[in-house]
This record gives sequence, C-alpha cells and structure tokens, in this order.
Amino acid sequence: MQWTDGSGRKLPEFYGYKDFNSGDDIAGGVHAVGEDVTEFHPGERVASMHMTGSPGGSYAEYAIGPVDTTFHIPDSLSFEEAATIPLAALTAAVLLFRALGIPEPWTGSE
Repeated sequence: MQWTDGSGRKLPEFYGYKDFNSGDDIAGGVHAVGEDVTEFHPGERVASMHMTGSPGGSYAEYAIGPVDTTFHIPDSLSFEEAATIPLAALTAAVLLFRALGIPEPWTGSE
C-alpha cells in the first residue's frame, strides 16, 4: 500500500511505519561525510547499505549510508550496477556465516 505525505512524495507502508524514507541499496556521489570519516570524500563514487527502517533511505535525492557498509565503486561499474551489491552481499553473508556456520573472518580464529 502506498500513500503520500501531502507533498506528493510517495511513502511505503512498512511494518506499521508511516513516517520514514525506505530504500536500502544506495549508489551515488558523496555529498558530505561525518567529521570522523576519513575513508570517503565529497565527489567520490560510492555504494552503501542503508540501515533498514531508519531515516535517510535511498528513495530520496540524498541518502545516508554508514561508513562500515560503504564502499568505493570502480570506474568499470555504473551506479545502477553498484546499487545491486549491498543487499545481495548481506544476504550471502547471512547465509554463509549464520545459516551454514562458516567462521566469520572478522572475528579471528578460535
């Protein structure tokens, strides 16, 4: 179900929320970064996975992506191609590390 917020902007109904901007796969140019961010700079081409259910999703002119889910896009990929990677990568990681029990590489060997 979709409705508008009075501005003509369409909003999806998502688990009862009626006041947030959905869309989780982001790709585009960096406009600004937080003061502690050193890996990314304005003008760079990046893609990211937006935190589901939080403000600043990809159904907008500007979106917010956490630094730990953001990556530089190689020149050989378009924004559209890069935007297909974040959710697909998360889905693969969940399957590999949670469902199949493969050791997570970021936790070290035990």
